[in-house]
Amino acid sequence: MLRRELLNPEWMLPADAGFLARAFPDCLLPNGADALSQALYFEATAKLTGDMLVKVDRMSMANSLEVRCPLLDHVLAELAASIPTAWKMRNGQGKAILIDAIGDRLPPALRQRKKMGFGVPLSHWFRGPLRDFLRDHLLSRQFTERGIVSPVFVRHLIEEHESKRRDNSDHLWALLMLELWFLNWASAVSEMPAVPAHSI
Repeated sequence: MLRRELLNPEWMLPADAGFLARAFPDCLLPNGADALSQALYFEATAKLTGDMLVKVDRMSMANSLEVRCPLLDHVLAELAASIPTAWKMRNGQGKAILIDAIGDRLPPALRQRKKMGFGVPLSHWFRGPLRDFLRDHLLSRQFTERGIVSPVFVRHLIEEHESKRRDNSDHLWALLMLELWFLNWASAVSEMPAVPAHSI
């Protein structure tokens, strides 16, 4: 619903079932794999390598930290992939085998704690120190005239976020990064030397 309201129709992803298979051919298992195996394979081949691990590596190096992930050892990953799907979940919770294997070595508070990510306080930033920066970019004529989004709905997302009615920080971040990418790309193109006509 949000994408339909936000994006102009020509920017909507195709609705056919084969789109993801065409877009991520190396990140999906062949037909017949169960949903959990598909999700785990996609996480390992697309999300970890192209997103999460890239961020951890860059941020740890930027702060002179040595970070290694022992659970990413390829032999261990191959063993985990061979485990039957039914063993991987227990009462709707993942990591059951890992908890059984090492749970007695961890304090109960750590074992029972919910998963925590390394998120940044975007929600706060977009209502505070980055409020004007966000508005300057997403409500600018330059962004709205690109023909990708509905300017009215972008304004609605921003105002809804600022009023704390709903946390739209993820969507606003994606739009802001898109606009900054456009600006960076345009700047890079303008700095490229002209190619002489006779060399084309």
